[in-house]
Amino acid sequence: MEILKRVFTGSKKTVNGSALIITIVFAIIIGILTSALILLAYYNRLQQSSEIIRDRLVRNAQSGINLLLADTTGLNTNSKRLIDLFNHQTDSVEITSNNWGLYKVGIVRSFEIKKEKTSLFMYGEMLPLNFKAAIYLADHERPLALVGKTKIIGDAFLPKAGAQIAYIDQRVYNRDSLIFGKILISEKSLPSLEPRTFEYLEQLTSLPRIRATSINETLLLQDTIVRLFDDSALEIYHKGKLILQNHSIAGNIIIHSDSLIEIDETCAIKNCILTAPVIKVKKGFKGSLQLIATDSIILEQNCRLDYPSAIVLLKTKKQVFQPAIIIDSGSIVEGTILTFADNDDQNKTAVYLREGSKVTGLVYVNGFLSLKGRIDGAVGADFFLYNTGATMYQNYLVDAEINRSELSKSFVGPSIFTEITKRKVITWLK
Repeated sequence: MEILKRVFTGSKKTVNGSALIITIVFAIIIGILTSALILLAYYNRLQQSSEIIRDRLVRNAQSGINLLLADTTGLNTNSKRLIDLFNHQTDSVEITSNNWGLYKVGIVRSFEIKKEKTSLFMYGEMLPLNFKAAIYLADHERPLALVGKTKIIGDAFLPKAGAQIAYIDQRVYNRDSLIFGKILISEKSLPSLEPRTFEYLEQLTSLPRIRATSINETLLLQDTIVRLFDDSALEIYHKGKLILQNHSIAGNIIIHSDSLIEIDETCAIKNCILTAPVIKVKKGFKGSLQLIATDSIILEQNCRLDYPSAIVLLKTKKQVFQPAIIIDSGSIVEGTILTFADNDDQNKTAVYLREGSKVTGLVYVNGFLSLKGRIDGAVGADFFLYNTGATMYQNYLVDAEINRSELSKSFVGPSIFTEITKRKVITWLK
């Protein structure tokens, strides 16, 4: 009633101005807070949606990786395939596999709308059953003779003639057991290799193809060369002797020479492939790479090739001489040493592991292996060779050590055998 009286009596009192301002400020603040809450809810929902998509891309990428590693129908042989995982048109992956020396590189890309997840990795295969043993010595009707401090830990596939104690320069085998494991019977030839592997490596080192597809060596004037594996391979051809010094080279790069490649200890090389008739690695070099040659490969003293490195020697039917790999004292190779030769070839190939050298992984020699160092892993050879300087002894091991138990059970080897084994990731490339 009092308010009505004031109205009808024409009261001139007004509302305080500061109160009006405070009311307006409060209204603005409430509006801002309300808008902020709405935006927060929107972005939270957007973030949740983004995380759902990201998780789906990660799961789909892992599914693609599993498909690639599990497939035995040819998907993992230089191919690219688009797969709808669940036939819903919403979960698609693109799977690519490329040969990379003795190993393979997988690229799996999952995508949805404008988002994608790419996984890059190098992969190989678990060693076949015959190389779960320490030794596979082909049966050429000669026993394995053991001398001195030789020690073989692990099962051994040996010729029917078996193993025996032998004497050289009045030295005799001085351990309690010949083989610290089971003795099994080997075949006349080494476990078979996948023919497509040799065909690929021959093509990789073919000079006509190299000249036609490689770029000029002027790129080697740069100190640093890097190429990602989701890009095409960068092939560089150099005519004549190539000396690599003070270079940093990494990734999807293949370097060729038609005569000799010499790698200085000042180089930093990772995951690359080098091919030439002759490859020489200078004293003290450290890196991770694959070397492929047709004449010889020499690692000088105290070199270190980290896993997953590979040293590969190819002998074609046209070659008459015996190509060789020499690993000098103090040098370490983690990965694979592999030589190819025709089974009917009498000279085949030779590998020399000098005293104090060490290989962790797989040694596969189509030919003769002179072992004065140590192998932590598995070795397959047609013959062992021991040279005193005056006399050459076949199938003799003197002061050598082969220890299969020192090789990790999770070691992943090269993709080279006809026997199908489980494929596993070796290293992630991105």
